[in-house]
Amino acid sequence: MKRDHPYEDEFLGTDRTEALRLGLVAGKHLAGPLHKPQPIEPLLAELDLADEAQWYTVRVWLDAGYTPRFTFRNGLMDARRLWSRLMRRYPEQFPNPGKRKGIVEARYDAIHSGRLPHIRIYEVELSGPHWDSWPTASQRPVLGEGSQTILESGRFPSSQAMRQALERFAALAYRLPPTADRYPVMKPSES
Repeated sequence: MKRDHPYEDEFLGTDRTEALRLGLVAGKHLAGPLHKPQPIEPLLAELDLADEAQWYTVRVWLDAGYTPRFTFRNGLMDARRLWSRLMRRYPEQFPNPGKRKGIVEARYDAIHSGRLPHIRIYEVELSGPHWDSWPTASQRPVLGEGSQTILESGRFPSSQAMRQALERFAALAYRLPPTADRYPVMKPSES
């Protein structure tokens, strides 16, 4: 990571006195390439980074099908136009000064030879899902009062206990008592 640079802050559009900010956003490959901005990028977390390398840990909710993406929240905003302008303004810092360069070569030289503010990510570790407690609040009505016994043993104490838990859940979910004529699967003979 490099916050300090030899360029004018106004020229780059950055403030070197601010800590670099790393954003974590959700991305989906169906919405477009993950290395480009996407139409909707909900900000999941934002970190002010220290000047020295260190580990950061964030815990965020990421829906199935989404992947974490990183953004440089206070980084260069108009980088595409910046490459050539940077070489014209500071030619002594780049190979072959004075040589007219296309956007691809200018970008390569600016990234490799320039001293622009940047964030380097060396490693990313993902884990999950993480639950504060299990069963979750939405699972407790299904498991019923005996959920602690179920957790300890790993199974329902009896098929009758399972039936009672399902009947309780059905009554809560459908706001009607479960009866055999409404819910044929609830017939006692099929247990």
